[in-house]
Amino acid sequence: YSLADNQVEALMRWKKNLKSSTNTLVSWNPANPNPCTWFGILCDNDNQVTEISLQSAMLEGPLPSTLKPLHHLTTLVLSSMNLHGEIPEEWGDYQSIKMIDISKQLYHRSKNFELVASQSHRRNPLEIANCSNLVKLGLASTSITGAIPSSIGNLKNIKTIAIYDSNISGQFPKQIGYCSKLQIWRLGNLKILYLWQNRLVGHIPYEQEAVQT
Repeated sequence: YSLADNQVEALMRWKKNLKSSTNTLVSWNPANPNPCTWFGILCDNDNQVTEISLQSAMLEGPLPSTLKPLHHLTTLVLSSMNLHGEIPEEWGDYQSIKMIDISKQLYHRSKNFELVASQSHRRNPLEIANCSNLVKLGLASTSITGAIPSSIGNLKNIKTIAIYDSNISGQFPKQIGYCSKLQIWRLGNLKILYLWQNRLVGHIPYEQEAVQT
């Protein structure tokens, strides 16, 4: 397969799992083998897909787990849609990703995103925490369930975390103190941390507490 073939295949595999009452993704067609011309897709000068932006698209289905061939993907905006299901563990392999926004799903309160599957043995409770280049993480208003894992401390470049109005629960991990670019209270340079309307317990740790054992 050529580069274009791999990218087309990855996107078409996700499209097959989506339902739409409109022709939102009519341009997603292998008859047009250049995905850079497809709706919601942006590419760099080398025709590498760098952004998928489908905000408010009338699409229903699972979050994409097929995008690993998009090695240069930096932005994934799927907010205000009808998506549901587990956050795919494959997202932890998107090493170029800088922004993930799946907030404000229309299934909010009726279907959940899950930080961890109840009957599977995944290598990390929140695979997104492996995305070391991530700058913005938007999970707000999704009814996402589960706990914030200690691996959140891997997000060394994170500036914005929005998980308010969800069903996050459990202890607040002290490892968030490792997020050195967060800028709230004494948490390094963190920009924004939205947490309201959750079921978190405990205190928000200071950076120096996070580095102590």
